[in-house]
Amino acid sequence: AKVFGGGWDIVLNGGIEEAGACKWSLSAKEDRGTWLEMSGLLRGTGGRRELPAVFCHPRKWNGRTTVWLSGEGKDGLYGADRKLRPEVQKLVDGGTSVVGVDLFHQGEFLADGRPLDVTPKVRNPRESGSYTFGYNPSVFAERVTDALAVLRFVRDHEQRSSRVDLVGVDGAGVIAAAARAQSRGLVGRAALDLAGFRFGKLTDLRHPDFTPGGARYGDVPGLVALGVPGRTLLLGEDAIP
Repeated sequence: AKVFGGGWDIVLNGGIEEAGACKWSLSAKEDRGTWLEMSGLLRGTGGRRELPAVFCHPRKWNGRTTVWLSGEGKDGLYGADRKLRPEVQKLVDGGTSVVGVDLFHQGEFLADGRPLDVTPKVRNPRESGSYTFGYNPSVFAERVTDALAVLRFVRDHEQRSSRVDLVGVDGAGVIAAAARAQSRGLVGRAALDLAGFRFGKLTDLRHPDFTPGGARYGDVPGLVALGVPGRTLLLGEDAIP
């Protein structure tokens, strides 16, 4: 795992400290009875990052915080009726604060609202992965860094969480696995829907989850292994082709 960890530090541009600190800028606050819905931006102190986020915070907080990552961004907290999805509502009703966030190329970052299915090209007529990924972080690496920035904000907040958990669903399971691996032991429990994903199975350089070196350091199982000794619920592994 130590060998894998050193490799992933390079692939993902470091861990939770390198993600940088964020400050919270509140834009809206809604009273939902037993909980508060707070929307705003997590702004990186270096000016490089602004992440639209939602905090669902129970009035009787149990001290626990769950960061909920979804392929739909912060909208993944809600169902079609714009009410919290049952799994999220259950956490909030139990006293856990839940955070949803738009990562790179998610939610409010999308002009047309459609999920990113192809990595944008650089303005260069030469079709070469070495040019694109030799000089630019992959979409996957950027999203993991965003997730780590959220985790660091939760860790460093003046109202300290007694436990920080992480969920990755609807296409964000592998992002969550990577963020948990790079969180340096912060994440206590994780629920990861991996949907059978493996970096080594990708055949398109422009797949949003493609990242150089992703298959080299144990692939997805290597990332999951770096999350021990924390408890992990794995879903979607029966979908491995």
